[in-house]
Amino acid sequence: MTEAALLTKNLSASSYKKVISLFGEYFIKTGIFDKGLGKTLNDAYDKRLIGNYGIGFIVTKEEAEEMLETAKNFVQKLKSYLKIWRKKMNKIWALAILQIAWSNVLGQQTGILFKLKAFNQLLYRTISYISKMLGDV
Repeated sequence: MTEAALLTKNLSASSYKKVISLFGEYFIKTGIFDKGLGKTLNDAYDKRLIGNYGIGFIVTKEEAEEMLETAKNFVQKLKSYLKIWRKKMNKIWALAILQIAWSNVLGQQTGILFKLKAFNQLLYRTISYISKMLGDV
């Protein structure tokens, strides 16, 4: 889900640590999400590392329930952001399609048409990926 949010900024990462770093830089520091959400993501990463590599790490039922509630809250906030983003992008996508259609009708330069079609394809792929992440497809 965090990677889907990064895609809205045309970003991607090849490691969990980089995902967290980019999320902090582009979503927390800019105020899109509050600092608590960034802390939640960092804490989850730390607990994942301890769970995978720590010896004798024990989680109580209460701690597990709290972590689960925190994770649900995190996912809900990201879903809300992605739904708003997708709604905006659907409008832009519709405008891009109209622009392509008018370019075809008016016979405008091929270079502009090519760029619009490439933009349209990228936007479609991104919206489709995010829709899958939101469970709408």
